[in-house]
This record gives sequence, C-alpha cells and structure tokens, in this order.
Amino acid sequence: MLATSTQLKILTKQTRKLPPHLVKRGEIYYFRLAIPKDLRHEFPHNEIKRSLKTSSLRAAKLLAAAYEMECLSLFATLRARNISFSTPFDSLKPTNRIGHTSTQGSNAPLLSQFIEAYIAEKKPFWSERTQLGFTSAFKLILTIIGDKRVPQITRADCVSCRDQLLNGRGKSPNTSATTRSPKTVNQYIGLLNSICKLAVDQGILAKNPAERLRLSLPTNLKEQRKAYSPAQIQLIFKNLPDKSSEYPDHYWMPVIALYSGLRREEIAQLHLSNIIELDGIVCFDISGEHLKTVTSARIVPVHPELIKLGFLKYYESIKLLTGGETNETYLFPTLNTDRHGKRGRWFGDWYRKFLRKHVGINDPKLNFHSFRHTFATALKHAEVDASMMAELLGHTMSGETLGRYAKNYPPSMLVKAVSRVNYISQ
Repeated sequence: MLATSTQLKILTKQTRKLPPHLVKRGEIYYFRLAIPKDLRHEFPHNEIKRSLKTSSLRAAKLLAAAYEMECLSLFATLRARNISFSTPFDSLKPTNRIGHTSTQGSNAPLLSQFIEAYIAEKKPFWSERTQLGFTSAFKLILTIIGDKRVPQITRADCVSCRDQLLNGRGKSPNTSATTRSPKTVNQYIGLLNSICKLAVDQGILAKNPAERLRLSLPTNLKEQRKAYSPAQIQLIFKNLPDKSSEYPDHYWMPVIALYSGLRREEIAQLHLSNIIELDGIVCFDISGEHLKTVTSARIVPVHPELIKLGFLKYYESIKLLTGGETNETYLFPTLNTDRHGKRGRWFGDWYRKFLRKHVGINDPKLNFHSFRHTFATALKHAEVDASMMAELLGHTMSGETLGRYAKNYPPSMLVKAVSRVNYISQ
C-alpha cells in the first residue's frame, strides 16, 4: 500500500528529528558514522555501524553521542600514529578499542548520563511508584559511587556502595533503624547490576563489576515475618477501637485480615461490589488493579465469625449511605488514596503506631502482614489441604497438573476450610 502525501510528510518530519549518526530500524536505534576518506584504507568497510539495543530515542541520543566522541578520538589517534587494524572495525567491541581509550579520556558517558538513559528506556514499562522508587535509589547509588565515567567504575566501588548501603548511608534521620536489611540492600545492588550489565552489552564495560554482590538472606523464610500468638491476638483485639468509631476500618481491617488472610491493600481497595454471594455463600471477590500477582485474584468465603461480629450489618450500613450504589463505593470510604492510587498506606502507618503504643508489641517481625501468616498457620494446624491453602491465600500452585489444569475449588469446599480456623479454642 502506497503512502499518502500526508504520511510521507510525517515520515520526513520524523526522520529529520533524528540527530546525525542515528538511524532507526523497526523499533531499535542504530549508530552509523561514515569513516573519513583519508582513513578508509585502514578499515574493511566505509562506515562504523552498531546497534544501540534500545527503542528509547533519549537513551539512543546519549549512547550515540558517546560513540561519536570515541570514534572521533580514534580517528585522531589513527591520523597521528598511522595505526592499522588487522581485524574488521565493525566486529570489534568498543571495549577493545573505543571503550579502552575512553577509560583514560573524557569521552565515555558519565554514570549520571547512563542512569538517565537507562531510566528513559525502562520508564514506559514502570508504574509511577516504581519509577519514583528506582529514581531515588539510583540517586543514592550515584551519590555513593560518584559521577565518574562508566568504564572507571571498579569492583571496589561496587563493594563499597553495597557496604555503605548496609550501614545505613542515606537513610532518613527520622527512622528508628540505622541500618538496612540485606533484602533492601540487594534491591539497590540489583539496580546497580542492571546498569553495569547494560554497559557491558553496549561495549562500554569489559566486565560487570557489580555481579555476584548480593548479600545472603535467611534460608528459613518463616523467620522473616512472624505469626501472632493466641495471647497477642487477644491483646490486639482487646485494644482495637470500637467498630462504631469514626474510622471503622481501624476495627474491621485487622479482623478481616485475621479471618481471611487478605493482604492490607486487598482489603483497602474492596468495593461493595466485591462482597458477593456464590451458591448461597457470602465471599470476598478479590480483584482490582493493585493485586500483588496474577494468582492474587481469587474468591475467599467470609468467615462465619466475621458474620457473627456484624460484618454484614456494616456492609449494609455503607450500602444504605450510598443509596444502594455498589460498583463505585469503597467498603471503607474513610481511607484516603495516596498518589500511587493505593489506599492501604495510611492505615499501615496507623496500625504500626497502634501496635507499638496501645498493644506494646515492638517486634519488627510482627506487623499487619503477620495476620496473613497467622491465618496460614491456622489453616495448616487445621490440616487444610496444601492446594486449598494456596488458593485461599492467592499463591501459585506448585506442579504443572495443579497449577495449569486443576480447576478452582467451589465455595462450598472453601467455606468449610475457612470455618476450621478457630482462634478461640487455641
């Protein structure tokens, strides 16, 4: 199909926007530079051509500018020394020639430039929250390592960065902890490793100085978070605000978490329309845009104890206030939404203070997520089948037969499993 005159004008306009030495094939940008006539006898081809391995124009511009400077530097060296190559230039990695000279000179991109290019390339695939978090992390990494040329980053720089992060470099003075956990440090090192790996792929670094720097984590995952003991459960619910208080979420969210294992954000984003009846059984329909994983979407029957405590009466009271509208009404309308669209953050801040000041629990391994561990432990002690536990908790089922071919349990079976959770008898 022939392009119209309008389409040709658009294509011409887009082509003109590309800077010199930058071309685009499909979705990928390439660096191309013609070899000067007086030096062509030194090369088997008349141009230098290299894929920039990026679809981001901003990233491509930075990489192309760096390659251009290095090529011009190489041309100057050849003219001065009359050096010839026995190997084809376009088959050489820039680290063999261009990258090597830039380590000593000022042609290679700065770490800040490379980070900027990396963010520009990955930004379309990140959520706003991820972008803010990664940008902040990169800023701290840059502060620790310094804005040096990428080829000058050493293994010692990366090790020092890891150790300083572990010791709390850059932490807010308002936080109680002065150090970072190995898990958090590994997240920073993962970003540094990604940057260095990209530099290797682009031929700017010969070897990744940040690989194999992750800290060892506890092999027993159960030790990372604790479940509440029966005595702690009684203490928590003895001190919870009344269900008829100004903020009913302060009462209902911990109770729901204890008897369903739902995550904080899963409860916070519930609409009235997420309370459904299937086969005569009232259930939580866990769905929405802020689920942790694909398998998090699930059906969880409402525990009989929640009904005894008046959960359905609360549901009807909110429904009555909205004139019966359920699709757009949150189950807990007093919760505020943060700038990332999540509703559980402010409640999490309140619960941490409540646990510390009113209950007297200061163990960092005990928090709101501990309700989920408590519920899982109760299911296990009640000898609920492992595959049914996985479905209730929104975990991926192990094994191809269970994970791919097995159908979900009906609500009638799920409610029997949930009903076996009984904290009073513990």
